[in-house]
Amino acid sequence: MIATVAEALPHLTVSEICRVLGCARSTYYYQPVERDAVALVNAVERVLMRYPFYGYRRVRAQLAREGLSLGETRVRKVLAWLGVTRRVGPVRVQTTDSKHAHWRYPNLIRGMRPTRPNQVWVADITYIRLVPSQRRYNGYKLAF
Repeated sequence: MIATVAEALPHLTVSEICRVLGCARSTYYYQPVERDAVALVNAVERVLMRYPFYGYRRVRAQLAREGLSLGETRVRKVLAWLGVTRRVGPVRVQTTDSKHAHWRYPNLIRGMRPTRPNQVWVADITYIRLVPSQRRYNGYKLAF
């Protein structure tokens, strides 16, 4: 559209035309990249045939290694069109290893019903994951 206006009004500069139309000068010089949709789908399918467990990030990285530079959104659209997208559930971090080889203390109050105050005392060490240089236990910062 800008090129048509520039041809019709050759005495105006590109800056003036773009200012009147309310767009950036880069819009006049923009050259869209034409991509063959079939070749793109074939390339993604080829990657998925070799690596069926890859998600969009790895597919995009593999295509980049093969010389096909694509954006994240384009790869995700192709994967959605192919029907290979998945919903990923929440990741749970396991902070307790109960299957270790060390001896574990028995639970002495299992099945016991306290009948009076101060009959049973328990303690809990709560682990809060922070950056590797800091650890907090029950609100106290420990330095290593």
